[in-house]
Amino acid sequence: MIKWVPLDKCKPEVEGQYLVSDGEHVDVAVYQYDSWEKDFEWYPPDMSPLARDQITHWAIINLPGEA
Repeated sequence: MIKWVPLDKCKPEVEGQYLVSDGEHVDVAVYQYDSWEKDFEWYPPDMSPLARDQITHWAIINLPGEA
């Protein structure tokens, strides 16, 4: 089962790829430091149904058989 984390409660601790959702759509986005914004930002793919400001939840990607 996927453990979804509300973005307003907790942000990821490390840069990387995560599952993201707006409560309706799900996609994979990169979470990394943006030197212009001086903060960490979400980067969904160009053709994603999600924009970075629509992301409300995130989850660690774990493949079947991984903890």
